[in-house]
Amino acid sequence: DLFGIATDKGNARRRNDDAAVALTLTGVWDAGTQDVGLFVVADGIGGEADAAQAAHIAIQTLTTEVVRRVYEPLVNTMSDVDVSISRLLTAAFESANRKVRETELSEGAGGTTLTAGLIVGRTLYLAHVGDSAAYLITPKSVLQLTEFHHLAHRLVELGEATWEEINAGTVQVTNVLYRAVGKRDELDVDVALHDLPPGSHVLFCTDGLTGWNWERISESEAIAIILTASTPQEACARLVALAKERDSLDNITAVLVQMDAS
Repeated sequence: DLFGIATDKGNARRRNDDAAVALTLTGVWDAGTQDVGLFVVADGIGGEADAAQAAHIAIQTLTTEVVRRVYEPLVNTMSDVDVSISRLLTAAFESANRKVRETELSEGAGGTTLTAGLIVGRTLYLAHVGDSAAYLITPKSVLQLTEFHHLAHRLVELGEATWEEINAGTVQVTNVLYRAVGKRDELDVDVALHDLPPGSHVLFCTDGLTGWNWERISESEAIAIILTASTPQEACARLVALAKERDSLDNITAVLVQMDAS
């Protein structure tokens, strides 16, 4: 598998409150080869000086847990790792939640989105909180794998408002996430399992790229960029640059993973 990673503070922000990590490992032993990749994006909330710190703490905590529970055993034994990855990711999110809450951050800051995928072979183990996102992209479609835990999206899902009403200001929606890492003692984490088709891509990104409903970059444009780029790194750079060119309202981060075609 190949991956790319890119970020930019965008035109509307003074600093970049996003954070991301991409970590891959290939283990080879008598029984064969095992590829493991961890891909994470986070977007600090609140616009305060400590918003970026919350995102970094969450990612560092989660990455440390995965390395300790998955990567180190794989290196030490060179065999399949006997862990329940979905439970591991949930526990890692809970650790990140506690760590962010224990850190003294500015009033108004302290929370972050967190979207993480652990890819083992062709299987994606996905965990998610907030309004960052993960998408499965094929030559014909873009499938959103995560939900937006944002009040505006919730109102639309419940049929209590339309996007036209929200965008026109007819329905007032404050910029509130009803689920975020570091905001409450208890954390409800979405977890899912997905099979990844050969040649497909998985895009992890913050809301500076996705916007409300790809309003800055359409699904067809995203597919075209990803399929015509020579590498996932080029695709990430082009996606971030286009979102910035179109005056995205937030920081912009993209991590793109390409599955083998065979």
